[in-house]
Amino acid sequence: MENNVKVKKPTRFELDAGALKEYQMKTTEELTQWNELKRKIKLRWSRFTESEIELFDGHLDLITENIKKSYGYSNAKAEQEYEDFSKALDAAAKAIETIKELAKKQLN
Repeated sequence: MENNVKVKKPTRFELDAGALKEYQMKTTEELTQWNELKRKIKLRWSRFTESEIELFDGHLDLITENIKKSYGYSNAKAEQEYEDFSKALDAAAKAIETIKELAKKQLN
């Protein structure tokens, strides 16, 4: 799962109150998502240092290389580890969306 969402920062000429608020909300949400992902990476691969994890921001492909280096796994094993992690994240995200939809239906 690679999250390379980039939000274009408005220039001072493009800024109005609505655009600024939207930009700030998106960056706050992205920061929250990144902090949650960092926590999950650290839980899964405790040998990764904080500085290594910070390097993953926007470069999740580096995780496989770090798995090989930190755990001594073969390329195939490291790729499988990352794939399993990615699938688990996707499954969790889908479950959360399903719960939100069910809750919304119950409120209506």
